[in-house]
Amino acid sequence: MNKKKIKKLSISSILAFRFTFILTAVVIILVLVFSRILLVDLNNQRTVELDRSISIIERNYLTHIKETPEERFTIKRIPKHLGYLIYKIDGDQIITVDTNSDEVPPVPFAEKKAKYYTKRTTPGQEIKIIYMSRPVQSDPSVVIQLWIDVHNDSLYQMKHDQPRIILISLIPILIICYFITYFIARNIMKPVVKMTEDAKHISSSSLDTFLPVKNNGDELDELAKTFNDLFSRLKIDFDRERQFTSDVSHELKTPVAVILGQANLLRRWGKNDPVQLDKSINTIISETKSMDAIIQNLLQMTRIESGKIIPSKEEFLLSELFGKIKEEIEILDPTSEIIFNYAPDLKITTDFELLHQSLMVCISNSLKFCPKPLKLTVSASDTNQSISIHVTDNGPGFAPDIIPHVFERFYRGDDAHTRSAGGSGLGLSIAKAIIQSLGGTISASNDEITKGAKLSISINSFY
Repeated sequence: MNKKKIKKLSISSILAFRFTFILTAVVIILVLVFSRILLVDLNNQRTVELDRSISIIERNYLTHIKETPEERFTIKRIPKHLGYLIYKIDGDQIITVDTNSDEVPPVPFAEKKAKYYTKRTTPGQEIKIIYMSRPVQSDPSVVIQLWIDVHNDSLYQMKHDQPRIILISLIPILIICYFITYFIARNIMKPVVKMTEDAKHISSSSLDTFLPVKNNGDELDELAKTFNDLFSRLKIDFDRERQFTSDVSHELKTPVAVILGQANLLRRWGKNDPVQLDKSINTIISETKSMDAIIQNLLQMTRIESGKIIPSKEEFLLSELFGKIKEEIEILDPTSEIIFNYAPDLKITTDFELLHQSLMVCISNSLKFCPKPLKLTVSASDTNQSISIHVTDNGPGFAPDIIPHVFERFYRGDDAHTRSAGGSGLGLSIAKAIIQSLGGTISASNDEITKGAKLSISINSFY
């Protein structure tokens, strides 16, 4: 039984939920803080009110009770919601002088600040008051106790219930806030959703399709530009790989066709014709070697570009490298003339074998396409902490329109670059990949004096 896929929340919903939760936490914290401030303020107000009322009662007591103790009196200017108790301490006895409520007994003194007093009397009934209690200054045995019944105090109830009211009203506020936030987030995310839908329709065959940029200068424009840059780079890579695949197919197609043709000749009448047999076998071997060279060169380029071949670092004299190259050229073409121009003590720190291979590729290019006898000049110099090496031949040079394409794979831009000249068209591409792996650069041009082809290599001497 297939499990039903749980639909994930959208970014708009997630943002709305997160904002709502944050707002809830902030509101609760603010409610608690303001409630605390309100209670402190309430207590201060009651302290002032009770202190003033006690002073009034004290003056009344001193004026009426002490002068005419046998008479009952009415305390004036005391709010009705206040309860009071005047009692006298005589040893262990407490004698009530006057009171307007018998419900509240004498409580501990609270002379400077109002306090809360709570006492459960009967099940479901309790005394909860805010009070002040202090002795009369002129007669410490007489105590005046004044209080406010919290249950009957509208101001206290209003302030006490205010947090609860706020919390109750918080529910519809949060619901409204969620929908408002969701609406805003959804509108903000619309361009992202549009870009997502547009990106879904972009494939390797339509990488030239770009996402719309509104030029608002915001993050969404930056995102669209980033994707467009990515698509541009991918298109370049795909086009290069398509061209590379096409070139490989084209290069392998010719030797395969030749091998197949020679095999058919052998099958028809080559078995009985020694000359044709020898010719066909030699041709098959030659074309097989050509295919093998192409495959090996491609594998080497792939290893270099993927970083699987890691260049080593060693310091050596260029005289050692040039000496080895001279010996190899004399073997390949004894008629060639090569001139080396460099300081005998010139050193470089790089991979000996890879640099040797790239230089031999450049020289082999001259050996293939220059008239005989070949005249070659190899010069080297130390410039701004880098070693520059130039290989110049006496050939016709590069045509101006093909110089930008010299290092492209399988590129043959003129009549000299044909299969009859040998090679696979990958030599200079490999040389460029090697030099780049060594942290250097290679360029092609024509020598201003000899007009021959000139290949220039620059490598940091502290690589």
